[in-house]
Amino acid sequence: MRCSGPGLRKSLQLFTVFVVVWTPYRFLTGMLGWKVIPHQPIPVIVESLAKILIIPGLVYLFLRRFGDSWSDVGVSGRGLRKSVFLALLGSLALISVYLALGSPVRPDPLVVGYLFLAVGPTEELMNRGYYFSMIYRDCGGEFWTAAVLSSLIFSLAHLPIDLLVAGYGPAMTFLHLTFAFLAGILLSAYYRMGWNIAGPSLLHAAMDTCNTYFRFSSPQLQFSSLVLGMIVMGLIPVLWSMRGPAHSSSR
Repeated sequence: MRCSGPGLRKSLQLFTVFVVVWTPYRFLTGMLGWKVIPHQPIPVIVESLAKILIIPGLVYLFLRRFGDSWSDVGVSGRGLRKSVFLALLGSLALISVYLALGSPVRPDPLVVGYLFLAVGPTEELMNRGYYFSMIYRDCGGEFWTAAVLSSLIFSLAHLPIDLLVAGYGPAMTFLHLTFAFLAGILLSAYYRMGWNIAGPSLLHAAMDTCNTYFRFSSPQLQFSSLVLGMIVMGLIPVLWSMRGPAHSSSR
């Protein structure tokens, strides 16, 4: 279905502004030798402040500019319990797969707090809350159109950290962007179940935490865990949607 409204255009404008602001910051963190997931107090604090101030700030400016509200991007009490419940199920499913195939290591509470309080909420606010919501609204409620377009933007937003911080080569960059795209589709499905940003924020943080604090005996097993974990997580919104029209959410 062709998008008839300005949702995609607004999303691309926000993405462009974000890249212009975020790329110099990522260049600086790369020059300082920070890791993709920082493990020292000062980098964690700076990263948290940057995400909490910049990303919601840009979303707020675009909401004001185009006359939209926070509730339009999933920041409200609507669907909160359902959203969190489904995200908890998805997180437990992922952890179960990782426990079956890998070994957990002792997590750093500061980093876990960073992932759950800064990374998950801010990235989901922009990517599912703004991009997906705006595109979905202007594409006549076509889930796959909104999910694919918003997830493509979400995937491309990882280029600065992949190239400037992680220093990935072409193959690794392509692989990471592919998994980011697939994760975006998955998170979009969870977001659509409750239209509340809390659920995908929780699930996003849980995914990052598992990928950071599980170790595997081989890269092949790690790859298999990631693929199987995403498949198992994807079954939850599919099964939930099969409960019938009376239980499905509408925008």
